[in-house]
Amino acid sequence: MLIWTDDAVWENDSTTCHFNIITNYQVEDIHCIGTIKFEEAAKGKSTRITYSGVLTIKKTARSSIFMTGFIIKGIEAVASHLIEHNFAKVVKTLDETIKAEK
Repeated sequence: MLIWTDDAVWENDSTTCHFNIITNYQVEDIHCIGTIKFEEAAKGKSTRITYSGVLTIKKTARSSIFMTGFIIKGIEAVASHLIEHNFAKVVKTLDETIKAEK
């Protein structure tokens, strides 16, 4: 249930990455889309990275009877934490890579 495919498109001109996360569980019922924006900050001495996204879980006739409001909120909390945690790891890796190249 926690396996997904991340489809991302980088736009060089706007330094923005648009992503769409597709879960392997109830594909039509769970959607996550968003953007990651990279902007110059501190007069070129650093980069501001802004993440925004929307996670949607629909309760449908196909959904399990366990997909109650309480369970859906729990899934949203876990997924949001995983996305945020993974994003932090990507930013840390980028920082280390850039520092190693200097």
